[in-house]
Amino acid sequence: MASQEPNGYIALQRGGYLVDSTVGYIQVGSPPETIKDTMGLEKKTPLIFILPKKFFHVEKGISVAELEFPIYYNFFFRGGKRTNIICTEEQKEQLTIVLQESLMGPADLDLASEFIEGEKTFGFPDIKAEMAYFRSYKTMNDVVQFFIFGSDKKVKYDSVEIEALDTGEFRIIDGEKTTTIPGDINYHIKFEIGKRLEEPFQPPLLGITCLGPSHGFDPEDNTSGFIIWLNGLGIMVDPPVNSTEWLRESNVNPKLINSIILTHCHADHDAGTFQKILEESKITIYATATVMESFLRK
Repeated sequence: MASQEPNGYIALQRGGYLVDSTVGYIQVGSPPETIKDTMGLEKKTPLIFILPKKFFHVEKGISVAELEFPIYYNFFFRGGKRTNIICTEEQKEQLTIVLQESLMGPADLDLASEFIEGEKTFGFPDIKAEMAYFRSYKTMNDVVQFFIFGSDKKVKYDSVEIEALDTGEFRIIDGEKTTTIPGDINYHIKFEIGKRLEEPFQPPLLGITCLGPSHGFDPEDNTSGFIIWLNGLGIMVDPPVNSTEWLRESNVNPKLINSIILTHCHADHDAGTFQKILEESKITIYATATVMESFLRK
């Protein structure tokens, strides 16, 4: 899942870096699905994350500060543990907007336009109450804690000191051990496509292609999504990250897909949606008003 570097840190397979310290794992950068690189390690997913100076990997069209799934894992699978985020004040403000949508849901909800008879529709849901019930935590502070770099560009976390260097790198001082970690976070594609088609894929008049059989917490398999084929063109539904590369490697022309259905704004799906938007000159997105507005805020 990871390779040990001679200079004291681990380069994660999908991207980002990991340091084993006296306060546990510390991870620098968090591209989509790097949780699949860490959840099988001895100490599990890190509880401490350092945000890189640049949030966004332009070439791949993805965030390298994707903390949603590590936060879920640490809270729901590790007995309610909080995820600690080390960053600047500006980064905290930016990330809080993203986490508000994914962890808490939209602050304002008006579902009336999404039902035939508005609030009088039979079974009209109390979404606020449902979200509060299923997430089980009350506020964002229950699941995340921020540590802000001061004017000296340093953060003290227990016995460990983290310093943001002018080069963009990070220096971690842990007792007598000092580790300098790169600040530029790369992203490495990892997916299994099976056997590549010998001839370019010819879409059917009507059909479905599964993009993956599993979920965002499965380190052994691809996260799910699928394509609906109608009259020779594809509609991608909740595309997982790297869907375009996946299709291209399978000998399927991504240009055959000109629409997306986005059902919700969790990172295992909307990261792939944003990638597809950046790769195309124009694409149609189908979503409810609530989902679309949330996606735009993220």
